[in-house]
Amino acid sequence: MVVIMVEGKVEEPFGELVKDWLEQASDGKRKRLAFLRETLQLEDSVNLDSIRYQLLHRTASALLEAMNLNAKKAIMLVHSFSPASAWLEDYVNFVRLFGLQGQTNQLTPSVRIHEVELSFAWVSEKANNSPF
Repeated sequence: MVVIMVEGKVEEPFGELVKDWLEQASDGKRKRLAFLRETLQLEDSVNLDSIRYQLLHRTASALLEAMNLNAKKAIMLVHSFSPASAWLEDYVNFVRLFGLQGQTNQLTPSVRIHEVELSFAWVSEKANNSPF
């Protein structure tokens, strides 16, 4: 069984940068970020300031659901409908946190987190291929 969490995007960003999301943060936000770090096994020494919050959240949800279902594999997939691949750089920077290289239309190798093999993918379509 494989759990796939899909984040669909056109031109909108993946939420705020973590540094902006934490600006004047409540205790609840700090606890949430600590939970996301723990879930994704990202040490406190890993700088998340330039990472988009939504990517952390969506990836954690893929892992948590895989663990909940006893699935051994999970994929966090971005389906981009942007002809210019808007926000691809944010995805690539995020995937680097796990020592991986993010590319378009290609599944990354997996990393093992909490007994789950986690992979990432960015799937894009060219505007002229759209049925709409």
